Amino acid sequence: MPACRSAASKPASAKASAPPRTATSPASVSSAQTLLHQPGKRTISQIAREAGFATEATFHAAFRRTTGVTPAGYRKQKNDL
Repeated sequence: MPACRSAASKPASAKASAPPRTATSPASVSSAQTLLHQPGKRTISQIAREAGFATEATFHAAFRRTTGVTPAGYRKQKNDL
């Protein structure tokens, strides 16, 4: 019987140790848009971290899903104006 209890508790343990969610909210993307407008030479990676994204890949996906363009494309569009 103890083996069953141990096996039953494993999924709960796995859920408890899951990594925290990464930032993907529209507010995080909005923050990144503001940072992309600011003068200076912040890299896309730096902006992703400052906006609260765990990885650059997550940032790119969320930014493109929200705005329709990549962060670099967005920066270029704003600089060309």
